[in-house]
Amino acid sequence: MESAKKIINRDKNGNVIKDLSKVTLPQELEISIFKILNPDLQIKEVKFVS
Repeated sequence: MESAKKIINRDKNGNVIKDLSKVTLPQELEISIFKILNPDLQIKEVKFVS
């Protein structure tokens, strides 16, 4: 019997987040994620538009 995994996204207060596209991350975290996903690119200046 296969187990089904259900992912529920919650904020720090425990509220369910239905649309993750509306979530804003701190800029340092966005840059860290970008560096992890793109290790071959050298970042001189990164400008994020939210």
